[in-house]
Amino acid sequence: LFDGDPAMAPSTAWPLADAHVLKFDRLHIDTDSGSIRFPDGFQNVQPSAAALQMVQFVGPVKDAWLDQLRSAGATPIQYIDSNGYLVWADASARSKLRAMEGDRRIVHFSEPLPAFIKLGNSLFDLLQSDTQDASPVPVFVQRYRHDGDVAGRQRFSDLGLKPNVDWSPLLGYEVARFEANAEQIRQIIEWPDV
Repeated sequence: LFDGDPAMAPSTAWPLADAHVLKFDRLHIDTDSGSIRFPDGFQNVQPSAAALQMVQFVGPVKDAWLDQLRSAGATPIQYIDSNGYLVWADASARSKLRAMEGDRRIVHFSEPLPAFIKLGNSLFDLLQSDTQDASPVPVFVQRYRHDGDVAGRQRFSDLGLKPNVDWSPLLGYEVARFEANAEQIRQIIEWPDV
């Protein structure tokens, strides 16, 4: 497997198409670009506490590399095509992941999960619309289950939201259905475990 200038590849190498791209449902992130381009209306908010973090490895994922993430204090949650993982990381783990990224032996890219990536197409379009109103729309919220689950659920109540369909476990997550307006959705997607 080879990523780079095809002229430099050994004759027996298989080129890796888009090895430097993290592929999410709605968009792709080019991890070689140097920075994530944020759409209008979204900010690059750096978390101070534990939060979801994107990591891309220098090649196809190896168990030893996942062990290295765990040793750094990050919890691998879910694979992201191509060669990536969504992890749960506190400030200390994020610092170690940045050092691993700088070293380039295991980690190629590491950044907090931006809020706009959490949205499906229709909700993204709603938040980009100039004609936002206060009408609630149905939304499903998926949040990572962790030690702060009680406080995490309380944030929804504090926002005036009550699940239409209560929280149900789904692998390392829990999912619930709400009716939320655009402003409430904007707040929800900024939460570190959503």
